[in-house]
Amino acid sequence: MLIKSLAVILVLCSSIISSYLVAQARQQPPSFDQLVYTGMMSLGGKKSFSVYDPQSKRGFWIPIGGSREGISVLDYNEESGTLTLSSPNGQSRQLGLNTGSVVTMANAPAPNPSSKPVARQKDPETLKKEENARKMVMNILENSAQAREKQRAEREARLQAIRARQAAERRARAEGN
Repeated sequence: MLIKSLAVILVLCSSIISSYLVAQARQQPPSFDQLVYTGMMSLGGKKSFSVYDPQSKRGFWIPIGGSREGISVLDYNEESGTLTLSSPNGQSRQLGLNTGSVVTMANAPAPNPSSKPVARQKDPETLKKEENARKMVMNILENSAQAREKQRAEREARLQAIRARQAAERRARAEGN
């Protein structure tokens, strides 16, 4: 019990410290001179650019024409692959993509066929629990199907009764005229 309490306290303390550090980092504006252009994403024809501040160890995505924490993306030159940023005080700066290599989804390396996943053996108790769970789900599905069929039959019987009553009313009106 004491160990669990200490673990909870440790988690809470680390969460508080982490929140404090993130808040402190957010209070400091990004260091414009040290920003690094680390990536581009195009989604639905809209491009956004990943900019990283090594001083505060924070990164953020900014769309063309958008701004984040005072940093604006003014332009992107596809030919040269350079990004033009502006700071809150009006400075502008061009950055090239900082990469070791660029991997696109079309050129992503194929998985290594020799590294096949290892099949894990499940213990008999786990297998039994899984089988019971499957049976329970099958019973639920079967009961639901039966209930739907019963409701459908009842609905059809009600509709037939309504139709019969309407036909009788029509006949009575026709005989009365």
